Amino acid sequence: MEPHEFSKESQQLLASGNAQGCIEQITREVAADRASIPQLLARAIAHMWLSHYPESLADCEAVMRIDPDNRQLYFIRGAVFRRMNRLDDAVANLTQAIDVHPEYGIAFLERAYCYTAMGHSMAAERDLQTALMLIEAALQGFCDSMGVMRTQMDATESLMNGERDYPRLFLSPAEIENLKRTLH
Repeated sequence: MEPHEFSKESQQLLASGNAQGCIEQITREVAADRASIPQLLARAIAHMWLSHYPESLADCEAVMRIDPDNRQLYFIRGAVFRRMNRLDDAVANLTQAIDVHPEYGIAFLERAYCYTAMGHSMAAERDLQTALMLIEAALQGFCDSMGVMRTQMDATESLMNGERDYPRLFLSPAEIENLKRTLH
């Protein structure tokens, strides 16, 4: 099996929710000196999901030695520290992720959770609003690039009101054309 095939398998295991399988696969790749930064980060997430916090932080440290400006490593560290109730460390790492990538919406959202737990409601609200704005902008950019002109809020509202069916992941070309005609 080629190294990139191992990577796909470990990513698929994580995406399917098989955190332990992901850890085992990537651990084999690390032992064979074939692990990549995305795989180490995936294993850090899998460890976090299983509450193996020291192991998750160790994977982040390994990434930090290779790529100290990786925003995801700071995000994962922040998420782990929040789960460990080390909120000051969580905020510091999430702030570092945001410093590396100022439009990292999910980092603002995670930091809002920390601020809420710390009782800093104004900071939490500020980060929540920033996260929503960034996530909506990213989604709108994606929708615009795909030719869809409705905002996420419009689409969600129409689903909740029963005006539209919940979308399937795959549409036929005819269904896509019909959908385009129904959007305003």
